[in-house]
Amino acid sequence: MKRNEKLDFLKAIALLFIMLAHTHNLPILISQIRSFDVVLLVMISAVLSSNKQVHFKNYTRYIGKRVLRIILPTWAFLSIFFSGIYLYTTLFNKVFPFSSEIIFESYMFLQGIGYLWIMWVYIFIAITGPLIFYIQSKIKFNYSIIMIFIAYVIYEFAVHYFTFENSIFSYLLNQIIYCGIGYSFVYYLTLIFFNANRINKVKISGINFLIYVIIAIIYIINNDVYIHTNIAKYPPTLYYLSYSLAASTFLMLIIEKVKIHNIINKVSRFISRNSMWIYLWHILGVYLWNEIIGLDNWILMWLFLILISLTITGIQINIIKKIKFNNKKLQKVINMWLT
Repeated sequence: MKRNEKLDFLKAIALLFIMLAHTHNLPILISQIRSFDVVLLVMISAVLSSNKQVHFKNYTRYIGKRVLRIILPTWAFLSIFFSGIYLYTTLFNKVFPFSSEIIFESYMFLQGIGYLWIMWVYIFIAITGPLIFYIQSKIKFNYSIIMIFIAYVIYEFAVHYFTFENSIFSYLLNQIIYCGIGYSFVYYLTLIFFNANRINKVKISGINFLIYVIIAIIYIINNDVYIHTNIAKYPPTLYYLSYSLAASTFLMLIIEKVKIHNIINKVSRFISRNSMWIYLWHILGVYLWNEIIGLDNWILMWLFLILISLTITGIQINIIKKIKFNNKKLQKVINMWLT
């Protein structure tokens, strides 16, 4: 799959679906169909990062650069976001809606304003990714499958039986540690999938779909109603992962055979290259919709989030490109923070 076409398109689809998830009154069927978006993003990240061989002598340097690429833009956005909201509430004599606790949690990618837990997933993947790639490339396939199976069984057992009553520790464990480990399994399976031939890719997709169907039927028998896979998303466990992996791999198999139009390529390439800032600006879009517009129409809200996030990001990128500094280090820092 060509990075400049197929992966960009898939990444754009995943990001747009994540925005869709944050709209109001989203129909349950659409909510279920699109719920594979985070797994798809992790899979694409696995493919892209696996193309960059990381030697262990450069491991810490690689992690440092990757983590900064996640933290710095997010902190820059949060500073702009909170300052802008404070200015808005001051000028219009409104109450500033965020406590110091919420602000602190936001900068730590905890509960805060919400939507930022995924940054911990990317940080965790940045740390474990090179190690997973090393294991996958050095250990024989059969042994690695046995290892990953045993590790996953231990993970599922821990998720269900090793928990804390304290809400803070429970949140940290579920949203950071367990989520990071769960998506690390996705990273590993992605490497297996992309190194497989098409027949084995179909088998991997089919096996995941079969697991999902079996678990869904069990839930229906026990509850007399279909249960959304998102009940197994925080942290990700078999029900959620099997559906998301099946949907993501199925979409990848389709896209492999589809030629994407040049106009769509240009749009998806822009979204893919600027996915971090587009995601961050959509958070502002959610706040503006809730504060100013307030309609419960998911279609209009989705279009609004797409429009405002892409527009602001486009303006931002064009402004930053025109700003030139004689100091190369300063230029590099500005580019890292704001692009």
